[in-house]
Amino acid sequence: MLESYSSRTASRRPGLAARVGVAFLILCAEKSFLNIFVDFERAQSATGFGAALRVSQHIVFRMLVTLALALVILAPLRGREHLVRCDRAMREAPVSLAWLAVHATLLAPLAVLSSAMFKPGHEALLPALAAGWLACALLSTLALFGAFAPRSLWWNTARGLGATWVYSLLIAVAAVSLISYSKALWPAAVALCFRLVRAVLTPLNPGLHADTTSQTLDTGHFAVHISDECSGLEGIGLMLAFGIGWLAYLRRSYRFPHALVLLPLGATLVFLLNVLRIVALVEIGDAGYSDIAVYGFHSQGGWITFNIAAAVVALASLKIDWLRVAPSSSSLGSSGIRIVRAGDEERMRPDPTVVYLLPFLTVLGAAIVSRSLSTADLEPFYGLRLLAGISTLLFVRRGLGQIDWRFSWRGVAAGAALFVFWIGVAPMLEPARGEPSTLRSLTPAIRDSWVSVRACTSILLIPLVEELAYRGFLMRRLVSARFESVDYGRVGFVPLLASSIVFGAIHGALWPAGIVAGLVMGTLLIRTCRLGEAVAAHATCNALIAIAVIGWNRWELW
Repeated sequence: MLESYSSRTASRRPGLAARVGVAFLILCAEKSFLNIFVDFERAQSATGFGAALRVSQHIVFRMLVTLALALVILAPLRGREHLVRCDRAMREAPVSLAWLAVHATLLAPLAVLSSAMFKPGHEALLPALAAGWLACALLSTLALFGAFAPRSLWWNTARGLGATWVYSLLIAVAAVSLISYSKALWPAAVALCFRLVRAVLTPLNPGLHADTTSQTLDTGHFAVHISDECSGLEGIGLMLAFGIGWLAYLRRSYRFPHALVLLPLGATLVFLLNVLRIVALVEIGDAGYSDIAVYGFHSQGGWITFNIAAAVVALASLKIDWLRVAPSSSSLGSSGIRIVRAGDEERMRPDPTVVYLLPFLTVLGAAIVSRSLSTADLEPFYGLRLLAGISTLLFVRRGLGQIDWRFSWRGVAAGAALFVFWIGVAPMLEPARGEPSTLRSLTPAIRDSWVSVRACTSILLIPLVEELAYRGFLMRRLVSARFESVDYGRVGFVPLLASSIVFGAIHGALWPAGIVAGLVMGTLLIRTCRLGEAVAAHATCNALIAIAVIGWNRWELW
């Protein structure tokens, strides 16, 4: 009986992936915490050893992140059996609270050293301070990993990967080198983008003044300067990353090397769309909507063009038989309905992926459009999200009827607790802001209408579509491709953590609070097996946040 209990306890302990993921999150959070103590203005102006330290810190950090990502990708491909054995061993190892305490204790000297690093008068001490910081950081990291598993177990895991370390290190070095050398492409990319934008704008604006030296285009009413960031290279890099990820995920569906043509085609498409983005920006500003052009479209136009390019490349490639292993066929029609034969009768059933994801994706698309039409401090067309969400929910209503929407006091209580946590950490992550001046300038009727739409969207729509996407779909999709058949009670820690990280990422500066909220709502769902509980928690938290925004003037929470 004792042996049986012990084995059940061990099986519930986190495995290799969970322990590495939690350690990574802790280190990222602690780096953000230590950044508070660094005087970045003095660090940027430092010379000599200080400048070398600043540059090397950036290079080492990028290399470590790239090395970690390369290991995560390559290790399962080359040493899956070894990792499975290590995962079993990890589940037998308890977490050491003593080593966790050592790790936490070492944060104090790290904070002191971070604060003293670039202080005036410490130039001569900088090498010693840097060496001390590095030693404390190394000891702290070793203590953290030692808390999650014995040193011998980590050593066996790392040694078993063999040449994977070499390949990952080569990838990390190459990636960091490419980042440095890619800067040489900026001037050529800016010049090409400038010429193409000028060629498109000249017929539309005969009086256009183009200054090649400063890369400025002036219509007489509105002018833009095409900087390095507007050249399209960042979009090309993002498109290449998306293309590689897409081909890797669907590698069994494509013919290689044929499918590799999607990479240069996607990069070219996103570059040309970036040209049209700048043209649209100039035309919007020239038409008299300079606030929308500068604050709204300028910030969201890049995401619009990337999403269009990614959608075109992904969807079009699935229809081209020359690229695919077999001619494309799909059970999913244009209406998002899967045809299922039951006996002699045919019945229509909504595709589960469409039911869980389409509402969120529609609201996300509407958000991009409404943000592109926003001013400096207000999103006038926020109601587009509400209209898009309601329309999509009505479209998939048959599938929604099969979900357990029941909830109890636990969901409401969890939402209230999350609100207390959220309101407590927000001042540390986001500066306080009052009511937007543009909103105050509106008539009372329009102002109240906008606030009502914003509150209704936050309380009634957002919890529903986000819980469907993050907890209902993503958390279970990480367990099985047939996510709809996965019982919530079977979801383990790794899918819970991963979905919570993605959920936190969409909350911008409030990402730590978002991750905690994702963990709480995901755990609640796993315990109760009712999506309604997670929705209730989410809606309760958002309702209390809306009260804080309107009643306490805490507009930074929105």
